Amino acid sequence: MQSYWASIVPLPLEVCSRIDRLMASFLWGGSDLGYGKAKVKWMEVCCPIKEGGLGIKRPLEWNRVALLKHIWQLLADTSGSLWTIWVHKELLKSRSIWSIQPRTHHSWLWKRILKVRGLMENLIAWKVGDGSRISFWHDKWAAAGRLDLIFSSESRVNSCIPKEATIKAVFQSIAWGQFIDGVLPEGEGKQFFKELIQLLKPTDYPGTGADRLLWSASSNGIFSIKEAWELLRVKRQKVRWSKWIWSNAIPPRCSFLVWLIAKGKLRTAQFWHLKGLWTSAECVLCQGAEETRDHLFFECAFARQV
Repeated sequence: MQSYWASIVPLPLEVCSRIDRLMASFLWGGSDLGYGKAKVKWMEVCCPIKEGGLGIKRPLEWNRVALLKHIWQLLADTSGSLWTIWVHKELLKSRSIWSIQPRTHHSWLWKRILKVRGLMENLIAWKVGDGSRISFWHDKWAAAGRLDLIFSSESRVNSCIPKEATIKAVFQSIAWGQFIDGVLPEGEGKQFFKELIQLLKPTDYPGTGADRLLWSASSNGIFSIKEAWELLRVKRQKVRWSKWIWSNAIPPRCSFLVWLIAKGKLRTAQFWHLKGLWTSAECVLCQGAEETRDHLFFECAFARQV
């Protein structure tokens, strides 16, 4: 349920925090998470299993990544869904999603989509076909990157290329043809085209066929929320013991206990003594040393006999 709604609409921060608290309460036992019940930080719990966590996805992070699917649909959808058609007609209005700015009258959903678009900007690129769907300035189609970030505002003005022009329109323009023929008048415009021709590679030029949007994180070039989350999440160092703990042959309750031991979060006598709740940290089994994690499972004479 959480994953479904997180991929459809932006969830308020308070809702995400509430979901986190409910999941933490369920994990550590009890309907109300009180002080001292959580044994491991929630950020560590939400790490993948291979990185020492339990593989739980935080709703705030998952929701942010899931919203990128809307951007992918706006750019790559050729089926003509009703939502895509409406957004292009009422919100984008022939403008690039990378250049449009949020306005006060825009909906909360649209503002959130625009807010997360920066996460996707460097992870997609266009494979040029006829260039009819690609923004000349704002989309990433040239191997060098987005042209509006490469050329200064002065150079863009001197080029006389409109802000929302497509690649097809530019390459079919009179100015481009004049430059190719070598008859473009001297000036800043000609200098721009000279720099552009040096920047472009043979594969950047438009040809025939449909333009195709590519997702860099997958081999087939198609966007996936799972791959986007894996690419954008904060990564931690992998642990070697995860594959030994989480096995189908081990009961989940035992795996969870061993997980706490591996994390060093088992409540031993030493822990309670340091908290000031126990007067002694002595091992109750052998009464020969402090009851630490290593002592309890590896050093205690009683434990070795068992």
